[in-house]
Amino acid sequence: MVTQVRGYYAGEKNVPADLLPVIKALRELFDDAHWNFGYTTQILCFSLFHKDVVDEDIKEYRKHLLQLQAIVGPAATQRFHELLNEGTPPAIFKAFYDLYLDGMSVQCSPSSSI
Repeated sequence: MVTQVRGYYAGEKNVPADLLPVIKALRELFDDAHWNFGYTTQILCFSLFHKDVVDEDIKEYRKHLLQLQAIVGPAATQRFHELLNEGTPPAIFKAFYDLYLDGMSVQCSPSSSI
């Protein structure tokens, strides 16, 4: 966790003032991507390991997963499904972790819209 002190984050005191807006924009981009991919993949992965999770509780996350797969593209989606189909706990975890990383890479890349 990054500590905020007097409107700055640790390490930003020595950053030139004209770079602070860029750093802020990058931080927001990363935070949005993390929220978008991290929370959904976490909830769905957890639900596969804990069968007592009610399908109704994760229904919206499954819908959102389809949107996330569209964002990462067909190659990443295929890798995700191949790992899930293995059915082992390590493969399931890796499937969701890799999807998260792919999503972060796509949404935090220079070509993504800010």
